Amino acid sequence: MRDYAIDELAYQKVFPRKEDRNKIIFALNCCDKIEPISRNHTSTKPSPEQMKNITQKINSVSNIFNMNIDNIIPYSAETGWNMNNLAERIVLATLMSGDLILTSNINDAVSISKKVMSEVLAKNPEISNIFKIW
Repeated sequence: MRDYAIDELAYQKVFPRKEDRNKIIFALNCCDKIEPISRNHTSTKPSPEQMKNITQKINSVSNIFNMNIDNIIPYSAETGWNMNNLAERIVLATLMSGDLILTSNINDAVSISKKVMSEVLAKNPEISNIFKIW
């Protein structure tokens, strides 16, 4: 089993309040690589055995980070499996958070993201080695 100690520390420091943690979505990528790995490239969906292991991983992450399983979305970027569900969940969480910033200028979006991340790191210098800013 993977050691989540650094992830837990970052999660607690960046999101100390439960109401902030409810806005978080954990996206579990590479679900096409979960055991038992299939060499059948005709299907983009995980096998029933893989789904069992994906469910176990979701439950494990939910328990470790004390979060709702609805906020943990498994997907595979390589095969495209469950990408629509991930995108829908991100949009829904963003709309429900009340923290939505709309801009048609990508430079503004990058600037806002850098500013927010800089503020988080300024408040929590001990986690600066975990996050890299562009």
